[in-house]
Amino acid sequence: MKRGNITVLTLALVAGSWTPGHAQAADTAAQRASPAVTVYTLVRVGNDTLPARIEKEWRCQEDVTGGTLSLRQDRRWLLETTTREVCGDRIEEDHDTDQGTYTTEGETLRFLDDDGRENNDRGWDVGTDIDIDELKTGTLASDGTLTVKLADGTALVFRR
Repeated sequence: MKRGNITVLTLALVAGSWTPGHAQAADTAAQRASPAVTVYTLVRVGNDTLPARIEKEWRCQEDVTGGTLSLRQDRRWLLETTTREVCGDRIEEDHDTDQGTYTTEGETLRFLDDDGRENNDRGWDVGTDIDIDELKTGTLASDGTLTVKLADGTALVFRR
């Protein structure tokens, strides 16, 4: 039995399918290929903890139930949110993904949309309508809290 295991290991080494150095080199190459990412979890929209109302119309309302903001070292951001819309008896869950770029100056971040433009939609709708994907500026606190202001002035609070 032991002889069989040694034979299999010897064949694997000869064939080049496994070597400790090869595995370490592959890990290092993968780390260089994908930039480091810091992920923040959405905990509050304005003054409301999740789920938080972001839209209310005559018979419908929409709440954000979860979200993450990923900041990559290559200055790309990715916002993933989950929402629940209720219109009468109809309930619909949705998952949205938005992305763009950001710049930093000290502890302040400035967000741009995926076209490289600043978000300026101020949300002039009647009633509640918060566009949670209209990121404008952010402030990083020493405790790991990231507060992001939307174009309409609403604050999103994320924690690491």
